[in-house]
Amino acid sequence: MSQEIEPLLPHSSGSRLPAPQPTLLIGRDSAPSSHPEEDAPSPMLQQYAGVVDAAAVLLLACLGWAAHKQPAYERDDLNFISDPHYQYPYHDRVRYPSWPWLPIIAVLAPLSVLVVVHLGALALTGLPWTRRYLRHFYRLRASSVSGEPMAPADVTLRRRWRIASVQLYQDCFTVLVAAALTCAAVETLKVWCGGLRPDFMARCDWSPTTGRCNDPDDLVHTGRKSFPSGHATYSFSAMTVLAVLLYGRWQLLRQASLLFTLLCWLPLLWAVRISATRYWENRHSPMDLLAGTALGVGIALLSVRTMHNTYHTHRQCA
Repeated sequence: MSQEIEPLLPHSSGSRLPAPQPTLLIGRDSAPSSHPEEDAPSPMLQQYAGVVDAAAVLLLACLGWAAHKQPAYERDDLNFISDPHYQYPYHDRVRYPSWPWLPIIAVLAPLSVLVVVHLGALALTGLPWTRRYLRHFYRLRASSVSGEPMAPADVTLRRRWRIASVQLYQDCFTVLVAAALTCAAVETLKVWCGGLRPDFMARCDWSPTTGRCNDPDDLVHTGRKSFPSGHATYSFSAMTVLAVLLYGRWQLLRQASLLFTLLCWLPLLWAVRISATRYWENRHSPMDLLAGTALGVGIALLSVRTMHNTYHTHRQCA
């Protein structure tokens, strides 16, 4: 992991000793520990870390899918029959249907942006007129005698690619963790709460003679899964993760302006737009949207905090 540069320094006995070697740090800006063998994870953990993480994400996604297939809790009281909050009309066509928009919002869109940003930054670090602006994008440091940061041009292309691949893997896996946590949390809460949608009576087509709904069961079951809003939770979870990761990268540039900062937080406007359409189309109440927004932001911050403080941050590029 250290850069193999060995200038020689004079020694009092006449022999010359190699100078301290600059160290390339990935992730945190702090200096390496004096006891790296104590701080590093075990070899077995490093070898199977990716498999364990992928299994955990897959398990959370399966739990969310299983909860999605379960019927929601049905209230015993029939006050919703005369409640005006559930008398709104039902719209067949919506702007963001669950399929295919939820996978696009939660996974494909943030992953595509991260791949483009990382590959673009990796390509621009090799250009002389952009090198001085992107020298800190991948946290390249050298603990040499002078203490000056190491420019990306001083690092080989292969080493820069390895650094970028580790950072890209970490950011993309953070998106997957947030999507899996969101799927498990929001689908479970929908089943447990059994909140009615504002257009539930239009879905139900209540029959006073039979005392039950006449419409198909699938339409009625989805009408009982209003709280919290799935679209708000998925969109704010994914867009908050994307915004936080981009903002953290641009902050390392040291010349990041207000324009770059606003661009990093621009994805949140899309999340607001998606949530607003669910209110316009009578799919959710404001309480559903606020709960989904808070849940999505909380899951996003938890995912970023967890994935960027584990052993992935300290993984070496050999």
